Amino acid sequence: MVLEDLSKLQLFKKSGFLVLFLGLFYSLFASFFSMLIFKKDLSVIVLFIITVLLTPTLAKILSRGERIERVFGIRHFFHTHKRIFSTYLYLTIGVFIGFLMIGAFISKNPDSFSNMFGYQLDFLNDRGNGEIMATADYSPSLGHFASITVNNVAVALIAFMLSLFYGAGAIFLVVLNASIFSTFLLFVINSYAGDIAAALMVIAIFMIHMIPEISGFLLAAIAGGILSKGFLREKPGTSQFKNIVKDAMLLLIIAILVIIISGFLETYVSSVIFTSIF
Repeated sequence: MVLEDLSKLQLFKKSGFLVLFLGLFYSLFASFFSMLIFKKDLSVIVLFIITVLLTPTLAKILSRGERIERVFGIRHFFHTHKRIFSTYLYLTIGVFIGFLMIGAFISKNPDSFSNMFGYQLDFLNDRGNGEIMATADYSPSLGHFASITVNNVAVALIAFMLSLFYGAGAIFLVVLNASIFSTFLLFVINSYAGDIAAALMVIAIFMIHMIPEISGFLLAAIAGGILSKGFLREKPGTSQFKNIVKDAMLLLIIAILVIIISGFLETYVSSVIFTSIF
């Protein structure tokens, strides 16, 4: 397979910018391919095509990370995960830029935009971002914080389980979050089309919680992928297997803590700042 051969190249292991380009290229290819072939209900179809294209490369990268952990374990925790996390991060940025480019290309056609970003727009409405932007009556509450946090922790655990049972399968949730982030930015830019300064301010405010939220999902996906490789390569009970399990569980705990922080920031910081200014 050509995609699997690409993941063997040293350039893709060492250069984050090339990994970013890979995510960008796959996003553009999947979007234009879907528009030509499927015509309707593209938002979810595009996500699945990007996921299928990215999975072989991520599987190779995660496999290499697991080989390091099964020998050294927690001693190389931060060094090992810094490389893997940066790979996911660059892929997220690449997919994000790809969706931004597609959105800018079709933004003047409301029907095409809704077709390409329909699922993402519905997700944002369900999360209440549209309501917060439409009203100044927002009031932070413990119930709101609990609702956001429980939902995000559930998504992180799903990412972990998907990645555990399907290796790099949680890349679907990574791609989904990148597309939702880009959809939100496009929505804000369109809403404040006559005021670029206001649009940039809104984006900056909501990035306060969106960046740690996406980071938490990435960490959960990485933890599941690493643990999956451990089950496949090591026998339960061995020191190598224990190293991998400890590493993966610690990473999952960190992911949940980051997501809890993002929920607090969304409830009591970014949403409050937005409603007080706008």
